[in-house]
Amino acid sequence: MKESVSMAYQPTRREFLKVGGVCVSGIGFGCSRSASTGQDQGSGTLSARSPIVDTHMHVWAADSERFPFPHPYDTDFKPPPVAGTLEMLLEEINLFRIDYAILVQAIYRGWDNRYVAEYLKSHPDRFRIQGLIAVPEHFGTHLDAPNHFEAGQASVDEIPLTSLVAPAVVIDIQSACEKDPDYQLSLQDLSSWEGKWGPIPGSAVVFALTGWA
Repeated sequence: MKESVSMAYQPTRREFLKVGGVCVSGIGFGCSRSASTGQDQGSGTLSARSPIVDTHMHVWAADSERFPFPHPYDTDFKPPPVAGTLEMLLEEINLFRIDYAILVQAIYRGWDNRYVAEYLKSHPDRFRIQGLIAVPEHFGTHLDAPNHFEAGQASVDEIPLTSLVAPAVVIDIQSACEKDPDYQLSLQDLSSWEGKWGPIPGSAVVFALTGWA
């Protein structure tokens, strides 16, 4: 007899990756696809799955003489007390059936991207890299955790996945931006959108489509 499952339960990111890894390998949780062939057991037909990509991973070499730590801001920086090599990352992503990873240059490597570049050459089918660039703090899309700012609050792995998903609304202002490069989204643009599609949900993420990117 199957146990009832509470719909209020939300898996952590780590649990989600574990379940996803088991599913794509075809060993449990009702999944029947073979990871090695992508073949549905019993049907004999091939079926593709969406790859799992970890989009932000830091690695650093244990050999500080070959790959030093030229921190761009902290002249007294000491190397991390624990290792974080790419070999360790490979073991982790293979364990959790993650297909690809994007290596992001750690700040304490400064602008010396040789370590991640070296492994991109040796594993071009698994990795892409993002070298260190100078941008303002919190620039770009990323996820931060409440306990980054206040002790006792949730860490990243404790954030429910449902709180990271929201309906998207796209306000197309491309024609206005073509006429005026400095055009700004207006209340009239929002009213026009709602007149056509209905009220914007309170939890929605609203994008302005300018045509510039």
